[in-house]
Amino acid sequence: MEKVTCLCGKNDYRVLYLLEDDKDNYQIVKCHNCDLVYMNPRPTGPNIEKFYQKNYYYDEFTFDKDNFLKAKTLYRDIKKYLIKGSILDIGCSKGFFLNFMKEKNLSLHGIEPSTDSIRFAWNNFKIKIDKGYIDSAKIEKNSYDNVTAIDIIEHVTNPNITLKKIYQLLKKKGVAIIETPNIASFYHTIAKDRWMGFVLPFHLYYFTPKTLKRIFEKIGFKNIILETSHFNLISREGFFRSKGYGSFILIRNILRMFKRNPDQMSNKINKLIKDRLDKTSSKKFVPYDFSLLDRLENLLNRPLNYIFAKKLLSGDAIRIIAYK
Repeated sequence: MEKVTCLCGKNDYRVLYLLEDDKDNYQIVKCHNCDLVYMNPRPTGPNIEKFYQKNYYYDEFTFDKDNFLKAKTLYRDIKKYLIKGSILDIGCSKGFFLNFMKEKNLSLHGIEPSTDSIRFAWNNFKIKIDKGYIDSAKIEKNSYDNVTAIDIIEHVTNPNITLKKIYQLLKKKGVAIIETPNIASFYHTIAKDRWMGFVLPFHLYYFTPKTLKRIFEKIGFKNIILETSHFNLISREGFFRSKGYGSFILIRNILRMFKRNPDQMSNKINKLIKDRLDKTSSKKFVPYDFSLLDRLENLLNRPLNYIFAKKLLSGDAIRIIAYK
């Protein structure tokens, strides 16, 4: 573990939470100077990479349907901001989101560290994705009209560097669209230390609309639009978000009573799913559509999302649209 200073350069903070996951303790702190919330101390770079290889990527194979529908919803929400030309999606996973961009006739580019996800995107959508991380990628400046990074900046060791790189990659008047968990959300207020945004040890930073906008302004972004999303209170998602881990926390506690490690068990299950998928890799992914229940939930939640997410910025994810 290493101790770090806040992105503002100060080392003056108070402890918000001491969280435990898989017998490791993680301290979540809040800067007295700029109000940014972050993990301190945190695992070092090589150790974080080991966590990803062991515990993170397998989970993606469990939620293909949900991730496909989330990408569809995200595209529907942000397509009005997209500029004709090219797009780079950072941490694009299996290419679900990029696949919807075909409707806008954009030149599609993605970067992603998971080999399995890259293979999935090519086999199913014929989208070519480069393997790697954005901070070390060799991409010419002023290359893209649009850059998206969904659920990425909370993972990186220095969001200042990542966001500066995004700014440099954009063409003049290009747009960046970023999403990240919102620690100022209604659900965090309810769940506190059981909030779903605390994904340990992978999430290193926790932003509010105010702290994130301040960073964008310092970098040089203009015409910044702030929204939030995921205020689906009257929904299955809302139930899980409002309860932290929802009913899953009960399952985890039962497993611990019998001296079973829930993370190890979930990893074994996910590995079995992955191995099965590898054996059937020739089969194409079948796109899903919203069920009747999904559509009813969307209809009921629409006014709540408009008031509490878009106007009051209380949704569980911050969405920032900013121009160069």
